[in-house]
Amino acid sequence: MWGNAILARCDLQITHVDTLPPGRMVAVVFSGIRIINVHAPSGTAKRTEQECFFSTELPVLFSEYTNSIMIGGYLNCILQPADSTGAFITSNALVEIVRGLHLTDMWDQDPHHPIFTHYSPTGASHIDRIYLSTADKERKTGIEIVPTAYTDHHAVVVRLSIPAPEKRRRKMDPFLPPTSLPSSLTSSCHLFLGLPLSLVSKFISNTFLGILFSSILCTCPNQRNLFNLIVSVIVGFLTIA
Repeated sequence: MWGNAILARCDLQITHVDTLPPGRMVAVVFSGIRIINVHAPSGTAKRTEQECFFSTELPVLFSEYTNSIMIGGYLNCILQPADSTGAFITSNALVEIVRGLHLTDMWDQDPHHPIFTHYSPTGASHIDRIYLSTADKERKTGIEIVPTAYTDHHAVVVRLSIPAPEKRRRKMDPFLPPTSLPSSLTSSCHLFLGLPLSLVSKFISNTFLGILFSSILCTCPNQRNLFNLIVSVIVGFLTIA
């Protein structure tokens, strides 16, 4: 059995949290972006189930949204031949979603020097991907694929610049000595999707140090009105920092 879990910092404004049985999808709205994390059925053993998943189940989570949409996770199929060294296992339903919503894969695959997210004895593939509305692709400030523990998948990490939320100014006590205020805003939200329920707590406890480290790294000292939205996907483990 697979389950979804969301861990968010208390000051983050996460709204419209939706999940669909049997636990393969979770969606939220953050800073005006509809973020959907998916763990699609296998494209070989469950081809019909996968097509049904993309054509009838996934649209439930974005059909009412007209703003920016981000879809990412363990998609279990590819849309470009360069994304696999083996068989070309694709999904026509996912192709239609990407085309209909005008989404762009945040990773620019080099066909001459491809980089993959999943490795097995029979080959390698780029089945963990993050799509974003094409109109917002200029927000991307960086992307990388990095190895991770506890899984044979690599993490896909995307950094986006988005407007920082306004915060009320606190009246300073005139008798207190001046202090150096932070020049940037950092928000972090950590979403865990697609992990066996028995592993969620263990996974969270083993990633706290990494979460703290990534939260420190995502500050933007030269941008007072922007902060980084860092999204990483690891076999259905989505982190927004």
